[in-house]
Amino acid sequence: MTAVVIIVILVVAGVVGITYAASQPKTVSVGVSISSNLGNANSPLQFTAIPSSGASVKSVNWNFGDGSTGTSSGAETSHTYANAGNYLVEANASLSYSSGLFSYTKTVSDDSALVAVQVAASLSTSAAADGSLPSIGFNTSSSADANAPLFNAGVTISPTGGYHETPTNTNYSIASYTWNFGNGQSPTVVQASNTSAPSSNPTVSYSGPGIYPITLTITTSEGSGATQTTSTVTTVAVTASSRVLALESSQAGAVINPGVITLAEVTPGGPASYDPAIDYDAFGSEVLTGVFQTLVQYNGSSSTSFLPQAAAFLPNATNGGISANSSVYTFTLRSGDKFSNGDPLNAYAAWYTYMRAYAYASGPVASWVLVQFLVPGVQNGTATFYGNNTYTNAIHTVTYSNASNTITFHFNRPMPNTQVFQILSSVLGMGLMDPTVIESLGAGWTPSNFATYASTSEPGHYNSNLAFNTADVIGSGPFIIKSLTPGQSIELTPNTNYQPTPGIPAVTDDVVIDWLSNPNTALLMLQDGQADSANGVPPSDYPIMQQLQSQGSIHIYNFPTADSSAYILSIDQNKTLEQNQWGPGYNEPANYFADLATRYVWIDSYNYSGFLSDILGNAKYNTTFGIPTQGWMETTEAGSVAPSAVGGLPALNLQWAEGNWSISAWKDMKITIDIGITVFGPQGQVQIASAEQWAATLSTISGGNITAKIVQEPLTLGPLAFQVVPLSWFYSGPDYPAAQDNIDSFYPSSGVFAPFDGYTPVSNFATLPPNNGSGNLVSIHGKTYTQFQVYNWIDGNVSAGDVAPTASAKMADYQTAEYLMIKMALYVNQDQFSGFWYWRTWLGGIQNEEGAMNPGSGVTYVYWLTKA
Repeated sequence: MTAVVIIVILVVAGVVGITYAASQPKTVSVGVSISSNLGNANSPLQFTAIPSSGASVKSVNWNFGDGSTGTSSGAETSHTYANAGNYLVEANASLSYSSGLFSYTKTVSDDSALVAVQVAASLSTSAAADGSLPSIGFNTSSSADANAPLFNAGVTISPTGGYHETPTNTNYSIASYTWNFGNGQSPTVVQASNTSAPSSNPTVSYSGPGIYPITLTITTSEGSGATQTTSTVTTVAVTASSRVLALESSQAGAVINPGVITLAEVTPGGPASYDPAIDYDAFGSEVLTGVFQTLVQYNGSSSTSFLPQAAAFLPNATNGGISANSSVYTFTLRSGDKFSNGDPLNAYAAWYTYMRAYAYASGPVASWVLVQFLVPGVQNGTATFYGNNTYTNAIHTVTYSNASNTITFHFNRPMPNTQVFQILSSVLGMGLMDPTVIESLGAGWTPSNFATYASTSEPGHYNSNLAFNTADVIGSGPFIIKSLTPGQSIELTPNTNYQPTPGIPAVTDDVVIDWLSNPNTALLMLQDGQADSANGVPPSDYPIMQQLQSQGSIHIYNFPTADSSAYILSIDQNKTLEQNQWGPGYNEPANYFADLATRYVWIDSYNYSGFLSDILGNAKYNTTFGIPTQGWMETTEAGSVAPSAVGGLPALNLQWAEGNWSISAWKDMKITIDIGITVFGPQGQVQIASAEQWAATLSTISGGNITAKIVQEPLTLGPLAFQVVPLSWFYSGPDYPAAQDNIDSFYPSSGVFAPFDGYTPVSNFATLPPNNGSGNLVSIHGKTYTQFQVYNWIDGNVSAGDVAPTASAKMADYQTAEYLMIKMALYVNQDQFSGFWYWRTWLGGIQNEEGAMNPGSGVTYVYWLTKA
């Protein structure tokens, strides 16, 4: 506020005199700006005191919200936070004001505009393996905590302690939770006996106003006595009539922590690899899609409409990008595109990426999805992409021109453009990488090493820098990786070299993804505004989400995905691997599930409707967490078929189970067998209860001869789990939303999963187990056939469908294969997932995530999101 000058004219004895009376500014205020909305522990943040117009800063006394203070002689200072957390910063500034007629000094405080700053953890790989990131939350549905982090003096508040993940080092466990409330109180509690959560949560009351740091420290301990401590801090502002405290206006109303989008996800901790050519899991695609470009991308929630990303435009017949017979596709790349390090993203870089994908096609990675349509002879059965992904084939089927900045794919058959765009839009296997970086790290391919290069995609043979060192993760997408706490949290910041995709707003917010094993942590983070979205919370929390929605705090939306779950029955199990993983307590034969009648016993004993209605909770909560399904042709995929067309939905049938038990090969043997479950996501939390119910039914059916025990598999086992555990719960998401992807993956002997399951007709179905009369004959339309015959028919129908000249002929062949697979009882299908979004009302763009390719595990594609 400027000074007001009043001119008073005095007339004294004919003398006119002029005097000046100036009023001082009625108010002078100070605010604070920070160099970044998202800081990192152990890295300095810059703070600047901003005075009201006309004033200047002489000095500032700072309170950084972590218990430390400082004084700056001018407006600027820096501070380094030792721990992750959510801090409130207070400035008491000495301001000088001068109008030319007068000057004065005044001390003002930003008490009514405290600045919130979010600081992310940045733990080393070893520290993250041995420790656990703490979290502090407030139940804002409680009246006392409703305005957290603002509280009234004298009121009892109830902070809740949690953790991100338990230590990945199996020798370490959480020993204690120690609080420091910043007022001299420091209680310590131990973890609960049946969980890793604290056994109790203390309360605290502050007698006077001020800002107080609440610190929670988790101590982890190892059997030898070694310990590690990890802390987090949340600053609370306690207000009273004598001193009123408030957040700055941008953070006190509609939006909390503007500029930072935080996703709380109850999922495993991030990508298995940060190399998109190697990572092959839905959780990795969330990060990698933000960091790496693909040629094209899905247009919002559609699974059949696309936008160009690294490509300048979508090819079609009119612009010459698609040949007359639809077997040659040419993509023109955007001019001036760069990787985040400034290297050019040109046709050579794209070609190098796809040639590398070609070399990897016989490895356990995603590039087979594309390469199967490139290798000559695959379309007519004279070759496979395993072993035929040679340099000679690659150099002729993927070509480029730097002069025209184009890359061309020469497919081995006519390809619908929707299918081509679906395949190329997946970052897994198709994320465009910087050849200079790959080669500088010693991970490059050459014509001479092309034949052996696929071995570097195998676990244990990765280039560790390219796969795990985020400093070497050089992409060209909307974000770059700012910092990482392995397995627990990652921070992304906008890539200033990125050219936004037309039709999608440029990203402006930092993004924090917290990977949590404790659903209550995710719920509390969403509830008090620390998180903008919570994914993967279990169905049991749905009523709380409904309450938050009724209060206007969040939105809830669910939709069907193409993801599903099933138990895979391995018919040729590796007993050595099983014993190494779980010990010698399991005595089922290696070929236990090669017996058809035994497979039927297990399938008929599973309570499908009970799982969906009561354990998963569709009926209990009057919503849809899962959809009943049969087979792998999901209802959201192109070319799916109704379950009624392939024999109807599975159902619990104890009479059939008992009948098959009576003719099974192992009915006279007491079996102790393991059911492997990887617990993650909203559905993973209920799998153990479902499996325990199943085990009880099997024990009853077999008269106590079957003892099934549940073991929790680590996610790192991947497809190997099917050799380690004879019956393994499996979560599946397609690489592209068409029935062909699942059919080719799960059914034929040449599929991705058949070698792990033992589904190879020559070595297994023809010889195992010893023929047990009618128990191992498959009934098809009133006639009986051997398992060997039926599996060969499955192979034949899949092969015929892959090269069928019309969509209807293709789906007829796939439907036959699906029917035969169900008769062979190779999988115990469970359900098709629904996607659930729980997000704060200020988060925008999340509706664009709906669609068949959005995983039901709760993955979010962050480049769509805005916060306002």
